[in-house]
Amino acid sequence: MFVAFAKVAIAVAALSLLGWPPAVAAGVDQGEIGGSTAQAEEVRESRPSVALPMAMSLVLPGLGEVVTGHRRGYILMAVDIASWIGVKHYHDLGNEKRDEYYDFADLYWSEARLLTAYDAMNPDQPGIFYFPLFDPVTSITDLPLGVTREEDEREYYENLGKWDQFVFGWEDFSDPRNYVDLGPDYTSQDLQDPRTSALREAYRRMREDSNDQFTNRDRLLYLNMVTRVFSAFQVAYLQGALGGGPRSEMRVAGHPVMLIADPCGWRGGRLGVAVSW
Repeated sequence: MFVAFAKVAIAVAALSLLGWPPAVAAGVDQGEIGGSTAQAEEVRESRPSVALPMAMSLVLPGLGEVVTGHRRGYILMAVDIASWIGVKHYHDLGNEKRDEYYDFADLYWSEARLLTAYDAMNPDQPGIFYFPLFDPVTSITDLPLGVTREEDEREYYENLGKWDQFVFGWEDFSDPRNYVDLGPDYTSQDLQDPRTSALREAYRRMREDSNDQFTNRDRLLYLNMVTRVFSAFQVAYLQGALGGGPRSEMRVAGHPVMLIADPCGWRGGRLGVAVSW
């Protein structure tokens, strides 16, 4: 779905730069476009400062174009609305999948099993064998990065699948010392073998799937921000503040403001603002 949103945004940007849909000058009937110079002067004189339409575009992309008589703004509005729908979709889907892997961990991971693996009375226990420096361990907080669910829920569930010192809590934990092909010098690195816990591997995939949904949500949020900036600069260009259309004066608090955008060679440019008072 994100790819579809991106394609729409690219298409809108291209169409807008090509000047489609055609602009309609404010205050002039469509059938009179290309009329007398007097009419054009009247329209330019009746235009408000471009600052307000630019601000409108920052709030809702396309709104500044519409109020200045450019119908292409409706397309940007549609893209923005569709993007926000996508943001909500991916946000809800990410939360739904997050709840699923939370429930999965609650079902198949146990702190009691974890602490048994670090039983100092039995040095052959896997926790003591692979992490002898962690002794003694009487609670999850005695382990590096260990937190309780009450202290930090997000980090708690992240740790269960991310760090090897917590792998002993999974119901299907299988000691790498049972794998002949890994011996004879076993280290904590052997705990990364997928055979150590199929449940942990499944849990990792569930977390990754949830995080992917949040990533898609964030990309659409970035798209919304870019669309707003694009729309604001397009309004400035169409209204002449950047030299793209009939000259329109921009004022902030009554002071004339001029935007400066000059290319400098093939790879550089200059962007600035000049304020007169």
